[in-house]
Amino acid sequence: MISYEAGTWGIGFIFSSHGSVFPKALCWAVPNAMLAAVLHDMLPDHHLGSIDLGMRGVGAIWGSFVMVLSFLIVFRNNQAYNRFNHGAGELDEITGLWVHAAGDIISFCTKKPEKQEEVRRFQHLMARLMSMLFCASLQGAGEMENDRLDVLDYASVDQSALDYMRSLSPKERVELISQWVNRLVHDANAAGVLQVPPPILARAYTELHQGKMAVTAGVQLLKDVPFPFPYAQMISTLLLIQWITTPLMASQVIVAKFWCVLACFVVILVHWSLFYIALQIDNPIGDDHNDLPVAGIMEKFNKSLVLLLQPQTQKAPSFKLSSNSGQVPNQVLSWSSRPSSLSAAPEQPEETAPLLRKSEP
Repeated sequence: MISYEAGTWGIGFIFSSHGSVFPKALCWAVPNAMLAAVLHDMLPDHHLGSIDLGMRGVGAIWGSFVMVLSFLIVFRNNQAYNRFNHGAGELDEITGLWVHAAGDIISFCTKKPEKQEEVRRFQHLMARLMSMLFCASLQGAGEMENDRLDVLDYASVDQSALDYMRSLSPKERVELISQWVNRLVHDANAAGVLQVPPPILARAYTELHQGKMAVTAGVQLLKDVPFPFPYAQMISTLLLIQWITTPLMASQVIVAKFWCVLACFVVILVHWSLFYIALQIDNPIGDDHNDLPVAGIMEKFNKSLVLLLQPQTQKAPSFKLSSNSGQVPNQVLSWSSRPSSLSAAPEQPEETAPLLRKSEP
């Protein structure tokens, strides 16, 4: 996704070609304007009827045609934006649900000293499986030329299980890894690694299930169910008809050559630009310039999982009760939104800092 600033006057970015639909639209607008200029010269006395094409009175019908085409273009863009907004919202919901579910499950781990080795093994496997699950979800829903994303290092995971996962399609991988997570949590609860009442644990299962449903019924649906073919066929056909007939109509009704050429150029540029915008934002999960930053979202998800493994995250801070703690707390200035540069960040133990590696295609 392109991050931009409109500037003081709101026009500072209009000359940027990065991610713009204007270059494609110009491929249609420029030849159309040239055709309009040629036809205008070939029919110099069009308003006097020296070459009568019998087009008098066609303007009213042509206005209806343009109105229908404009309506369809606006409808197409509205549907594309709704799909884009829906996909972005579902992806944000999936991220929140799965990070929250992983945090709940990790916080349920027992504090018994004799179980700490099992707890660490469970937490690290849980983080890696959640990273793999999110990656498989993006791969199944996305339209990317290179769909290899950064996941938490899976070198210590059972190789036979990984080989079986690679043999499946991305959608099947989501089902498989989701089942692995469910089984892992169930086995850990049965072994005493988790110490939580069943109704509370059910909430984490619910969040995992809701995230999976958002994947299958939300983001994957955008890829599996495209914009209806009859609408797409009709819009493209009408655009081609407009491209052919607009120079002819303009050369017959506009006397000045300059305005004839300019009118054709602007009309074709606007309609084809709107058409290409709709095609660009139909599915926000991809690697086009105007798609969501999938790699960045995956990276943030991994960082959230790594944060859950930190010892400082799994232990609530202590609090010293002072003489005025029982009174209403005073308001103080908050900390900065940026990490402090006065003290170095604590070093992460090797076991709580999984390396990132590219997912398998």
